Amino acid sequence: IGNPPYNANQKNENENNKNREYPAIDQRIKETYIKASTAQKTKLYDMYTRFYRWSADRLGQDGIIAFVTNRSFLDARGFDGFRKLVAEEFSHIYVVDLGGDVRKNPKLSGPKHNVFAIQTGVALAFMVRKQEENEQPCKIWYVRRPEMEEAREKLRFLGANPLSAIRFESIKPSDRHNWLNLTDNDWEELIPVASKELKAGNDDAEQAIFRLFSLGVVTNRDEWVHNLDSETLTKQVQFFIKTYNQEVDKHAGDVKYSDVQDVVDSSIKWTRAVKQALVRGDKFHVELGNIRRTLYRPFFKTWMYFDRDLNEMQYQLPNVFQGENQVIVFNAGNRQDFAANATDVIPNLAMYSADPAQCLPLYRYDDLGNRLDNITD
Repeated sequence: IGNPPYNANQKNENENNKNREYPAIDQRIKETYIKASTAQKTKLYDMYTRFYRWSADRLGQDGIIAFVTNRSFLDARGFDGFRKLVAEEFSHIYVVDLGGDVRKNPKLSGPKHNVFAIQTGVALAFMVRKQEENEQPCKIWYVRRPEMEEAREKLRFLGANPLSAIRFESIKPSDRHNWLNLTDNDWEELIPVASKELKAGNDDAEQAIFRLFSLGVVTNRDEWVHNLDSETLTKQVQFFIKTYNQEVDKHAGDVKYSDVQDVVDSSIKWTRAVKQALVRGDKFHVELGNIRRTLYRPFFKTWMYFDRDLNEMQYQLPNVFQGENQVIVFNAGNRQDFAANATDVIPNLAMYSADPAQCLPLYRYDDLGNRLDNITD
């Protein structure tokens, strides 16, 4: 029983304040919740997710987990594997959804509508395991407080009603392990736009429209690798790489990763990958051919230095834009209304702000650089 922390990780590597790592429990999350997920980008290393995994592994044949946590596990796409497995691992699940997710509803106020006066929605979950009911489908019970209800009213409700007095609604999960916002139609019978299994080359994978897909580029140093003027961008990149290489000459082989931030020149942007490169003693080189056009925001193009050394994550984009290509870009998330664009240049992951940008390319390229159709037969 408890109220685990809700944070996933530091927002900026320059904060030099990373969460403690838990390799054993993160491995369990990877081989359970993440493996069972159909989401392309599944980030389930939040502290409260770790508490669920740790507790479920130690609960035994009979017992109860009772947590107050972030409510994202109820409807976030990346938690579909989590919802699938908790429904297999428990006999009964009771959820009291207190809402208060300010990021999803701008009409809400954290101090006024959230029980903890925070931006993230809150839920109470009671997950019950009974050995004698192991072979029966999990029974999921759900109740939600009104969206605009104030925090004091929510707390008054909790104080006045024992769990046995609350009128829960029975939930029957969909085939894709959705619990909320269920619809009575054939949507889930339609062919998927894309799938991780098909992308990985699995011959037994479910058919999908696109074979290859990719998230937009993550630079983690936009101010250094983006500019409206290509000549100015060249000077920025040259200064960055010159400064970085000087730090390699000073510290490579003599500094640990955890100490990099304390000894290097902070005039440039240090991120995880660049710190690791310094520790290894890798030097960077300016490649002017890597200055490319990018769709930085919808209908707004800039020049970008598209290079693995200075881009934190490129995903499948080097393949997608190995030659000329066209992509459909849409926001793969649920924080904003759906949006889509088409472009022939490299898209930025954050072009839609809160939701990550997902790309569906017209073509893909093989190992020899030959262009192939990316749309399945």
